[in-house]
Amino acid sequence: AVQVDEKGNQFIYLLGAGNKAQRRKVATGKLYSNGIAITEGLKGDERIITSGYQKLSDQSPVTVINQ
Repeated sequence: AVQVDEKGNQFIYLLGAGNKAQRRKVATGKLYSNGIAITEGLKGDERIITSGYQKLSDQSPVTVINQ
């Protein structure tokens, strides 16, 4: 779910208020076989969007299909 913008900033999309995508800048660490560690930018209680995120922009409406 980690993406990189044209300036090299790493970010993810979270499920925000009103079921809208919220872009969040993150820093990453170690790469594992099943993903990558996010070392900065998350508190721990957020809901990360893991499917369809490639087509999102900040504040895009999101339909939750699997919780």
